[in-house]
Order: sequence, then C-alpha cells, then structure tokens
Amino acid sequence: MASRVALFDVDGVVLRGKGLNHFARYLVARGEAKPALAMRGAWYALGHRLGWLDGGAVLRRVARAYLAGRRAAELARQGEEWFVERGTTAIYQEAAELVSDHRRAGTPVVLLSGGMDFLVAPIARALGADRWAAVEPEVQDGILTGRLREPLCIDDGKVHWASSVVRELGVRLEECTFYTDDVGDLALLELVGEPVAVNPDPRLRREAGRRGWRVLDFAAPGERGIGGGSASVGNEGR
Repeated sequence: MASRVALFDVDGVVLRGKGLNHFARYLVARGEAKPALAMRGAWYALGHRLGWLDGGAVLRRVARAYLAGRRAAELARQGEEWFVERGTTAIYQEAAELVSDHRRAGTPVVLLSGGMDFLVAPIARALGADRWAAVEPEVQDGILTGRLREPLCIDDGKVHWASSVVRELGVRLEECTFYTDDVGDLALLELVGEPVAVNPDPRLRREAGRRGWRVLDFAAPGERGIGGGSASVGNEGR
C-alpha cells in the first residue's frame, strides 16, 4: 500500500549534521557567541550520534544555559538569518528531491525534529512541509524561560507528536513512511508501515540490516543546497 503521509526526521536526514551545531558556528562567525559554544555543540552532536549522551538531557541543558532570558522574537530572527545565509547549503539534495517526489505524488510531508523550533521553521517552509513538530522552548511574555515544552519531540516523545499530527491528517501510523537516522526513533520506526533508515547511526544501521529495512545514504551537500526556495505553508495544526 502506498504511503499516505511521509514523516521526516530533520537533523542528519534533511540537514547535514545537527541544526544547533550549525547555528552555534554561525553565531561564533558573526561574533555573537564565543568559540567555546561551537566546540561544545560539536561535542554534543558527536556524543548523541554515537550514543554517549542522552539527547533530552543535552537539550534541557542547552535551554537552561544558553536560551534562558533570550527574546523569542530575536531568536526567531536569527534562525531565519542562519537559514538564508548557511542553512540552505546544509540541506541534502537527495532529501530535498525526496520531499519533492512525495509532494508531487500528493503525499503530505511532515517534519518531526529533535531540533529547536526556531531552526526547523524556515526549513519546513522552504521544503513546503504540510506540518512540522520540533522542540519548543517555553516562552513567557516574549522571553524564553530556559525550560522546554514536554514531551520533547525526540525518542519516545516523537511517537506522541507523530501520532497527533497524523491523526489530524486522518491517517494511521501504519499508513506512513518514516525517514530517520537515529536509533532513538526505534519506537516510531516499529509503528509505521514503511521504516527507512537514512544516513543511519551505527546502531540503527545494524538494526535496519537485521530487520530488512530500507537504508539510504546521502552524499554530503558541500556547497549544494536547495537555493533560496520558499513556501508559504506553515505549521498549522502542530
């Protein structure tokens, strides 16, 4: 049966590496953060990729240390500027083409990201995603509190967000395709009709081989990207 909804993880699948790591390097290059921030971001990304660090713990730590007290509007603006200046060239060409193929076939595309929402939003618009969910910093009176909205859209929490979105679209998870690189998404991979491992981490690659799941490996984009394309579709019904 053809997939009725295509679910995409973002970091490592649509985007080369971790969005937060890209963003940290961008802020350092602009003189808006110290180099230690980029070094720590790279360490977090590697640790999560290889299973040394718990993704949820890392995100909560980042929120407390670096987001608390920031203005939400300023962060959203910086996220948009990062995407225009750096983010487009970090998108895998194969991922952009895969999203386009689903959209041409009339299949809704949903991004489910463990990245921060201010970085995922411009990616979702550029790709023309019908829905998206990401990690949301808590905001009070326009200021970030340093806390995150629970459950986080990672690991088992991603099942919660996926179930909510596909229910809004009138389908069941077993009618969906899910593309991810992270063994932490195993719970959702086991629920969808078509699990696909993309640029999988070592543990997911072994699991995909054992279960006979499809595996895709994308080339590093280098200076390739999807250009400045944009779409007006937002995150309705998130």
